[in-house]
Amino acid sequence: MGARLVAVSTDSVESLNIFKREKLDFDVTLLSDSRREVIAQYGLVHAEGHGGEDIARPATFIIDRDGVVRWMKVAPNFMVRPAPEEVIEALDRL
Repeated sequence: MGARLVAVSTDSVESLNIFKREKLDFDVTLLSDSRREVIAQYGLVHAEGHGGEDIARPATFIIDRDGVVRWMKVAPNFMVRPAPEEVIEALDRL
């Protein structure tokens, strides 16, 4: 479909590399935003969300090649994510 999966996390590069190596069996680019700059720009900082530390609110975005957000879904907590079918439907509508 011409889409690429990218995940942004407040975790360190090292911990993301370990997670990708040990837990994931699909192709995804993991990016570290340990200073919370990107998540702040998108309004996704969950203050004191984990052990008193600021974390990212779970969110899914479809961003086009020009950097325009075409679709987004922000979850109420880390256990709620859009189903893959929902994201595929959103991609199909573009």
